[in-house]
Amino acid sequence: MKGKKDLSEMERQMVQGMRQQATSKNGANWSHRQDVVPDNPESVPLSQSVLNKDLIDAYKSTCFHVLGVKPFVFVLGEYSPDLAALMLAKKVSGGAFITAFNPYSISLSKSENITRNDSLRKDITQNDLVIIDGYGENSEAEWEKEDSYLILGLSLNQAKVLGVKYEQNAIVWVNENLIPDLVLLR
Repeated sequence: MKGKKDLSEMERQMVQGMRQQATSKNGANWSHRQDVVPDNPESVPLSQSVLNKDLIDAYKSTCFHVLGVKPFVFVLGEYSPDLAALMLAKKVSGGAFITAFNPYSISLSKSENITRNDSLRKDITQNDLVIIDGYGENSEAEWEKEDSYLILGLSLNQAKVLGVKYEQNAIVWVNENLIPDLVLLR
C-alpha cells in the first residue's frame, strides 16, 4: 500500500482538486463528507465490510455495459477480450468502472443522480483520463441500471478516491491482469 508521501503528482492534484471543489461555494455539495476525502483510502476486506452479503452478491452478479465505439459487457472475475483489447489499445494498465448514483445504496431521484454523475465526469475529464460511458445492471437486484463510467489510465488509489468522494460502497477495478475485481470501500 502506498503511503501519502508516495502519491503521484497526478494523484495529489486530483485529491486537491476534489477538496477545493468540495469546499468551494460554487462547487458541488454532495454531502457533509466531501471535505474529508482521504488522500489514500483503504480497501476494505470482505470480512470487515459493513455491507451485507446479499448486497455484495448482487454487486458480484452485475453486468457492466461499456458503450464505446464497440459496445461490450463484462462481469467481475472473468477475463473480457473486449476490455483487454480496449486497455491495450489505450496503452493503460489500470481502469475502473464507477458511478456516482445512489450514494451508499440510498436511492436518489433521477435528476439528483444525473447531477452527481455530471460532477464525477468533470472530475475525470479535469485529470485527462480516458472516459467511456456505461452502466451497471443486475436484472435480479431491486435497483435500476446505474449510469457509470469506465475510466482508463488512473491508479487504484485515484479510483478509490473517486469512489469515496461519491460515497460508493464499492468500485470495479481492473489492472494489468485484465480481470475485473470488486473493491469494497466500506
